[in-house]
Amino acid sequence: MPATKKTLIYCFICLSLILSCTPQEDLSKYPVLGEDPLMNISVLDVRSASLAAWARSGIRDARVIHVSPDDALDVMSPDDIRTIREFVKVEEWDGLENYPGSSVTEFNYLYAAARLGIVKEIYWIIPYQFFDNIPLAEEKIKEYLKEEGGGFQTDEVDFMNMKDGCLSGILSGIRINICSARTMPLIDGPVVLSIDVSYFPVYAGEYKLSKLRTLKGFVDEITFKKSLRIAHADVSYGIAGGYTRPLHRYIGDEIIEGFGNPMLLKADSPPELWMFRDRAENMFSGGEGTAVEDYLKEPLKQFPDDKPLLLLSAAAGARTGNYGNSYNTVDELCKRDTNYCHAFLYISGLISADNGVEWKGRFLERAKESVTGSRSE
Repeated sequence: MPATKKTLIYCFICLSLILSCTPQEDLSKYPVLGEDPLMNISVLDVRSASLAAWARSGIRDARVIHVSPDDALDVMSPDDIRTIREFVKVEEWDGLENYPGSSVTEFNYLYAAARLGIVKEIYWIIPYQFFDNIPLAEEKIKEYLKEEGGGFQTDEVDFMNMKDGCLSGILSGIRINICSARTMPLIDGPVVLSIDVSYFPVYAGEYKLSKLRTLKGFVDEITFKKSLRIAHADVSYGIAGGYTRPLHRYIGDEIIEGFGNPMLLKADSPPELWMFRDRAENMFSGGEGTAVEDYLKEPLKQFPDDKPLLLLSAAAGARTGNYGNSYNTVDELCKRDTNYCHAFLYISGLISADNGVEWKGRFLERAKESVTGSRSE
């Protein structure tokens, strides 16, 4: 046998021995989505807070499953990236988002995470109907990216192609796969799961489904034969930024509760409280007011302290002219949980300008007070 061939065989054997002796990551330490409870979910007010949450957790070179209507890949200047890197280096987590003139926004935090080495690949799960017709999906998504995306370069979009159920390529210099929950492929190794609650109302509107059916369908699709190992999970409500209505806060609550107890989302019937919320929200979104108030009488007897049901009742009251009851309900919710103070502004928009001008002003004033922290007596 020629010496060269012997040398190659010897090198191959040595390499095989080295690889077999290299310690492999123990994937069993990561919970499987939909099977194992996720107990340490980061709960975020705004989706851009994911950047600080990932940096604080020491995440590096992650594959991120980004569940959102928006890409968050707007390009940032090198100076801004350097500033953000310094905050991460000295572990100034609050400063990362709150320093004067902070450049981290809802539209660019994924770009920043990639530039800092936190994220190496993105699976962007979109709520739109593009994947309903696979032969046309590539064309439709590219058209969407050019018209609605974050200023992506045309040649970047044109070079993308369909692969394993996703439109894959490079956007803003970052590897990305655009998929639906159903078409997302198997992903080896642990992933970061980042869910934007505003995904679900958009999906429900696209497919004319209730929010509960949307949530159940999403979980069924993203867990079907995928066995996703979760290294980190976060849920952002997006209410403060105006991306999610206060009325839909309960969707985020149910995601967190369901991932903590997977049987809730796998069961044939969801919890009764979830069905009450869903039915009332579906009626309200259909334009009903009085019918919602009537329907909620029995559920509120059974669950008198449930904040989502109470907020739905307040919203229905604003629509039917029961402004006083609506105001008192939201005021009490705001005192119990400051996250519900955003409902003052939202409900002011439901009040008729014809006969509710005074109450609209009161709601708006209270909304301003809840932001400033001061209240006039």
